[in-house]
Amino acid sequence: MGKRVSRGLFRASCGTEINADCNGAANIGRKVFPKTFVKGIVDTVSYPAVLKIGGDSRSDVKL
Repeated sequence: MGKRVSRGLFRASCGTEINADCNGAANIGRKVFPKTFVKGIVDTVSYPAVLKIGGDSRSDVKL
């Protein structure tokens, strides 16, 4: 069992830092769909897509 490190940041017992909202969504998904919660979902939550949004012409969306 991990714990909250700071506002918006959760550290798992293995040392991986995860956004607290992503961690909460994963826990809800695990409770609602216990048989379909597989490693692929965990990886997606651990490494969410990065979106850069702004008026700068160098801004891009990384998925």
